[in-house]
Amino acid sequence: MNEITTHIMEVIFARMLYTKSKMDEGLGGLGAKTGSTTAAIAGANNNGLTVLQNQILGIVRMFVGERGIPVSQLSEKLRGIPERQIRDDLDFLSAEGHVYSTVDDDHFRATEA
Repeated sequence: MNEITTHIMEVIFARMLYTKSKMDEGLGGLGAKTGSTTAAIAGANNNGLTVLQNQILGIVRMFVGERGIPVSQLSEKLRGIPERQIRDDLDFLSAEGHVYSTVDDDHFRATEA
């Protein structure tokens, strides 16, 4: 039952991002960034993580820079989520071996693509 609930929440969130990206297109094409985030979230599998942790992991996996994605960029992509919550979830994902910090405590990369 938990997997079904998680999946439904991910679908609803992806739909909300898609709808928002369509509205943003009229505001200068900012929806393109959101659309790529939606793809990562939709591809996230149910691995015992919360919806937010799956979203963070999906965004970190998409980032291809050597230094890793900065926490500030994660906060921009996850508007409305407090940075403290994002950092707490990054700490959890790091402890579980899903992500690791790179050049400092503000940049993260996924352990697998």
